[in-house]
Amino acid sequence: KKKKDVLKFRVLSQTVLPNRSLVFPGSFNPVHVGHLALANASIKTLEKHEPYVHPRKHNDKPIFFELSLTNADKPSIDPKTVALRVKKFIELASFLSARNNNVPFPQQWGILLTRAPLFEEKLKILRSKVLNGLEGPA
Repeated sequence: KKKKDVLKFRVLSQTVLPNRSLVFPGSFNPVHVGHLALANASIKTLEKHEPYVHPRKHNDKPIFFELSLTNADKPSIDPKTVALRVKKFIELASFLSARNNNVPFPQQWGILLTRAPLFEEKLKILRSKVLNGLEGPA
């Protein structure tokens, strides 16, 4: 018998993202090279406008692909679909790192799952739970 690939998830009780991370929302149905090209273009644009104390390479900026489990215009995503989309990210990362590709997969990346269907809700979550924690106590 062939052993099936098993995806393991780690659930954190509190979201903590590295400072200066880029959060790139989407449905990623399916994830493709165009998503990576947009994410990389966003990183390059940010680097032009963001002063660094220490120089960094372009591909060192952490990026998180945000997938909302709920959508304002569609039904919620079931767990099997979420697992499949996460698996596709891993497969694409593996495929691109094995090739010399014009669109690199970010070196530091992750998938952020939320229940925020609207951009306003995403911003509230990121500001209240992530950014305030990174900025320190008030």
